[in-house]
This record gives sequence, C-alpha cells and structure tokens, in this order.
Amino acid sequence: MQGKLILTRICGAFLLASTMQVWAHGDVTPQPIDITGLEPIKDSDTVFVDTNPYSGNEKAIEIGKHAFAQNCARCHGIDAISGGIAPDLREKLPLGAEGDEIFKERMVNGAIRNGVTYMPKFEGIVKQEGLWAIRSWLETVSVDAPAKTAAAPATTTASAASTETAAPAASTATSTTSTAATPATTTTAPAVTDPAKPATN
Repeated sequence: MQGKLILTRICGAFLLASTMQVWAHGDVTPQPIDITGLEPIKDSDTVFVDTNPYSGNEKAIEIGKHAFAQNCARCHGIDAISGGIAPDLREKLPLGAEGDEIFKERMVNGAIRNGVTYMPKFEGIVKQEGLWAIRSWLETVSVDAPAKTAAAPATTTASAASTETAAPAASTATSTTSTAATPATTTTAPAVTDPAKPATN
C-alpha cells in the first residue's frame, strides 16, 4: 500500500513538472543575430537606448524578420501570429515610444513570474542592434501599422494604362459603328420595301 502511495506521488510530481514546462515557455536560448549592414549603436554594449533607432529601416526590417523567426516565433508564433502560448505582438505591442519602452523592458529583464522564467532576457546575450531590428520588423506587422501599398513596376502600369485607354476607344468605335449601321439599315429597308419603286437584284 505504501509503495502505491509513493508511486502516485512520484507520478503526480512528474505530471506537475511537465505541466509547468508547458506553461513556462522561457526555456528558449537566445540565438545570435547577423547585424551586417546595420549602423552600429554608440556604446551598445553598455547602454541600451530608449527608442528604436531603426524604425522604418528596410535592412533592419529584413534582419528583424529572420531574427524573430529564430528567437521569438517559438512562443510568439510564426509571423508574430500567436497560438496562445505568449502574447500576440501584432496586437499587444503598440507602435511608437510606448511600444519601444515595453520592448526594451522585456529585452533587458525578460519575463519572470513567481520565480518561473516565461521569457529569457536578451540584453548582454544578443546584440542590441539585432533586438531593435526585431522591433523594426514587428512595427511592420502591427495591427496599427499603416496599410501597405504595393508599388507596381512601371511597365505593368504603362500596360494597364494603355489597356484602359484602348478599351474605351474600342468600345466607342463599336458603339459608333453599330449606331451608324442601324440608321443605314433603317433608311435602306424602306427603300427596298417601297411599293412605288421596283425591286432591284
């Protein structure tokens, strides 16, 4: 009987430990980020800046997308679309200074609740330039981000413009032709059916 009780307690402890692993998802090891092509941040190894120096920087956005996939997607979801394990950063991380402040706090301190690491700290492990690159990419997928407008190549635009111009012209020509043909038929028809004139072959 005592053996069953001990076995039950061991199984219960194992189950509790495995459940905590599911809910405490901070066991991610931060990965290095290739920041080649980014302007270095002055004193980045000693001072973490307050605002994103790369906001809107295309190179930083490109680097940030890949760095997010390496370091953040496991918990925050592919393309920042959370599956529920961690906050959906498209919705929960505002744009501008407020979002920068929240982002910096998480990068510097991580997220620890009741002694359990939910998110590791990244400062001192991953270069600050790489972290702000992630923030730059997150700005582009935010629900508050301005709508993206896709610029069409010049040749496509020119083709579309000439097609639009040609289409109404063809339509007008067809319309004119059919309108012109109808009166001609109408005027010719009475001449053929007029009993005063002889029919011609």
